[in-house]
Amino acid sequence: MHLAFYVEDIYEVERQLKQRDDIRFLCPVVREEGGPLDGLDWAYLLTPWGLVIELLRWRPGQMPYEATTAKRMVPPPWLRPGGAR
Repeated sequence: MHLAFYVEDIYEVERQLKQRDDIRFLCPVVREEGGPLDGLDWAYLLTPWGLVIELLRWRPGQMPYEATTAKRMVPPPWLRPGGAR
């Protein structure tokens, strides 16, 4: 099990969290290239108490998989059509 967070600037969040000595990144930021998730950025990190957190960044409405299904990843409210920030 893990908890996932959408972040707008995944590289800046990675930079800031790597300055902490209590957070351990399990991998660097990965950018999906090609395939249904082309353009998705993700990374996993581990908290001091053992919780795995996933950071995600993608552009809703611009993912290749969206052309083949009505299913969608749930974006944060401010990225939804008509969403307030």
